[in-house]
Amino acid sequence: GTPGGAPLFYPYAARSITVNGTVVRLDNQAFTADEPTRTGALSSVTYRLKLADAGGSPVGEVVRTWTLPTGSYDLALDQRFVNTSGRQLRISLLQYGQGDLLQDEGAYVGDRRMFVTGYFRPENPAKTGIYVDEGQWMHTSLVNSVDPPDQPRPDAVWPNADTQAGSTLAWVAAENRYFAVVTHAPVPAAGRGSNGEPTTADVPALQDTFPRVLVELKDPTRAAQPDPNVASVALSLGTADVDVAAGGEASFPLAVFAGPRKEELLEEPIYAALNLEKLIRYELGCTLCTFQFLAHGLLDYLRILHTVVRDWGVAIILLVLTVRLILHPITKRAQINMMKMGRQMAAIQPEMAKVKEKFKDDPQKMNAEVMKLYKEKGVNPAGILGCAPMLLQTPIWIALYAMLYYAIELRHEPAFYGVFQAVSNGQWKFLADLSVADHFIDIPGSGFGIPLPFVDVKLFDYLNILPILMAFIFAINMKFTTPPPATPEQAQQQKIMRIMPFIFPIFLYSAPSGLTLYICCSTMAGIVDSWIVRRHVKAAEDAGTLFDKKEVKPGSLKCKLQQRMAMAQEVAAKRMEEGGSPFGGSPGKKKVQNFKE
Repeated sequence: GTPGGAPLFYPYAARSITVNGTVVRLDNQAFTADEPTRTGALSSVTYRLKLADAGGSPVGEVVRTWTLPTGSYDLALDQRFVNTSGRQLRISLLQYGQGDLLQDEGAYVGDRRMFVTGYFRPENPAKTGIYVDEGQWMHTSLVNSVDPPDQPRPDAVWPNADTQAGSTLAWVAAENRYFAVVTHAPVPAAGRGSNGEPTTADVPALQDTFPRVLVELKDPTRAAQPDPNVASVALSLGTADVDVAAGGEASFPLAVFAGPRKEELLEEPIYAALNLEKLIRYELGCTLCTFQFLAHGLLDYLRILHTVVRDWGVAIILLVLTVRLILHPITKRAQINMMKMGRQMAAIQPEMAKVKEKFKDDPQKMNAEVMKLYKEKGVNPAGILGCAPMLLQTPIWIALYAMLYYAIELRHEPAFYGVFQAVSNGQWKFLADLSVADHFIDIPGSGFGIPLPFVDVKLFDYLNILPILMAFIFAINMKFTTPPPATPEQAQQQKIMRIMPFIFPIFLYSAPSGLTLYICCSTMAGIVDSWIVRRHVKAAEDAGTLFDKKEVKPGSLKCKLQQRMAMAQEVAAKRMEEGGSPFGGSPGKKKVQNFKE
């Protein structure tokens, strides 16, 4: 709103109507309201405004009827212009659409509010699906690109340069972390589906009624550089010119979905026909990079766990155990490879030092001798890739991170059956809401500020215990998983890395407690995992079998991978003998890769 408290604009209000080229403002005139009516589950109210020309002769009437079904998230707007002038008129209507949604209080990763357009691509047959891939804009980027205030920009959202030519707008949405407001054309209750329900092919295009979507900046400060936390973005919808015969009328119906981005809700027939499930994206800047199929699958499994234990905190811990058990073979193999490599490198350090000292003036010869030493001692230089299997876990961590942040199921849900609230008669906020920080201790007054430029939340009015606990758990885990340094350089690097466990939790200080609970439990499980692996390595080392090679079945995938690794080792050795890098190229020369080839 403005500094005086008045709204910057009224969503879905009628703005103006153009009659035979004359623009008549509607947002500064008082509509009269009929008595609200209720028919069955439908509640409705009608607003009317009669228009007259300069001489007082009637021109027409604008009639707007809002209808809300009981228990529904969908509003219907039936709006018409009735021609009472006695002659044909050419009219067009301009009205507001939705604006920004409120920013979520737990949005520690920054302002994630967005505008999204769903559109039909030019396909044959037509309307086989609604797409959002090239139709997503962050609130902050729109605030920074739409300037000056109150000047409509016609090409910011629709149509836009990124959308495939010939595409048609199906709906436009504004969303935040958990909710969405979608403007669409009314969808018929019956359609071409096998059970008589509507399908995507039955969805009318919003563009057919409102071909123009304008974007405006609403900034109460009128600043030269608008603040995205203060300024708002508003959409306006404009019709094409329509000829209305004497005594006739023109209709411009709309429907509005305003509700949670929840899968079971958006699977209802009309929302499914609109493909509104595409508003559910567990992403942090890149849909593809967040592995959506994994995020959705993990959430489905978390729901199953919750159905059994009836508590989201316990379900998250069980999810930790499940993921850790599934990944244990990969983690075990990676850690064993790293430990074996560390021991091998430590064992040959004295001889490595002699080679480097002997050939310090001949790098090419030194590289060749180093590779010869590796071969004699059975050290595979590609063993540094022993941690590569751990990279397979990365998609799971990213998907979990995004899913736990966006899962509306955790909103306003306490952990551990609300025990902390039960013992305090509801006064202790610790883990009372898994979608926000854990709030272990509330700090009286207005809190205190810490000047951390890389932390989005600078005002701390509560103490969160999970990120602090996380720092110590990370430090213990690092001690368990870091192999002994093989060189002085590695020892120095490890000293520097010891501060990382205490830096990373700073970034997660204001993270949702559901996410920090998962990370803490997962890291503690990782410590146990590492302890088991270290016991295995110690037993194998005592038995003298640590470096024994298992027989590999010829033609198996593992055999083929080993052959590839051996080839890579040979190529690396040859490059090093030639004085180059084991990864290709040569010192002082930059190689340019043509990715189109």
